[in-house]
Amino acid sequence: MTTEPKEESKLKRLEPFAEREIMRCMRCGFCRPLCPTWGFSEWDTGSPRGRMMLVRGMLQGDLEPSEYIADRLYLCTTCGYCEWRCPAGTKTVDIIEAARADLADLGLGRKSHHYIEERIREENNPLGEAKEERTSWASKELPQKGDLMYFVGCMASYREQGTAKATLNLIETVNPEGGYSVIGDELCCGSVLLRTGHREVAKALAEKNAELIKKSGAKIITTSCAGCYRTIRKDYELLGIDLNGVEILHFPELLNRWIDEGKLKPKNGEKIVVTYHDPCHLGRHMKVYDEPREVLKKLGVEVREIPLRNRETSACCGAGGGVRAEYKDSALEAATERLKQAEETGAKILVTPCPFCTFNLREAAAKNNIDMKVYDLVELVAKICT
Repeated sequence: MTTEPKEESKLKRLEPFAEREIMRCMRCGFCRPLCPTWGFSEWDTGSPRGRMMLVRGMLQGDLEPSEYIADRLYLCTTCGYCEWRCPAGTKTVDIIEAARADLADLGLGRKSHHYIEERIREENNPLGEAKEERTSWASKELPQKGDLMYFVGCMASYREQGTAKATLNLIETVNPEGGYSVIGDELCCGSVLLRTGHREVAKALAEKNAELIKKSGAKIITTSCAGCYRTIRKDYELLGIDLNGVEILHFPELLNRWIDEGKLKPKNGEKIVVTYHDPCHLGRHMKVYDEPREVLKKLGVEVREIPLRNRETSACCGAGGGVRAEYKDSALEAATERLKQAEETGAKILVTPCPFCTFNLREAAAKNNIDMKVYDLVELVAKICT
């Protein structure tokens, strides 16, 4: 008696989740109402529960990978709300990213994400800007060695340069004698590639960045980008990248430390009222909620929380997970909804410690004539302390 050989799975990265995670999905729907993208279609396949059912169908052989399934899975911002909310503990973000990696291998990745990969290969950034212009925001030559390394990130280097300038201003206020570094040939951290399924290229970037970090002699790495922070602190280790025990801090964590040490103080008594937006990669992904708020409050800023949608239940700005690149209108729609939630506080300033959130929210505010100024947290801190 002979048996037919088992067909090799097309879903190599999803296979490890088949029993451990996918089968846990209870199909309860608790995650659906606050999913930032479910409302775009209002079909269950546009919700976390529906996406898990699509993945389950592929793994069980009931569904063939297709353009439709890819579209549903790539519309997810990977904000992590569903994972936080899931009673069964399903690792939805890991599953979505694994599914995207398999879909990309099968030629079902999104065109905009392939374009991003090409731009990173050519210019070391997803925006397609010249790599030689990465530090064009700086007014002087930047030191390449020091105990503290500022990893600028692509958005602050090219699109939100005010964030980079304010961060360096604060670093130099605390460290007037130097002792810090900003690497001019820094590469993209790889976050967007990991979120969209291009893992091999992301790992190559991580390895190169690790070498640059080692050469800098840094003992602390700080970054003003929530995506870079999550990637360097969490994903590099998962990729097998050893940073030799370097401490990795998001810049508000470092600011909070400096304020407690008396190294940063407000220079004026102006009353400032703001509301605060939790970036998904900083909040739900890395559990950093308190430090940014503490920084603002210690500097005399009144922080008004967005009702019901703060900390773990914070709404996504809509730009993450590769969504803005492929579904820009949807990203701006989510950002517009977030700004309307922020207006409920009565504050006229929204602060967030993420240049990508800042960029998307600012564009949505301008497009919809919403009277809300959007600042990266470090920009506001620099105005207060320098």
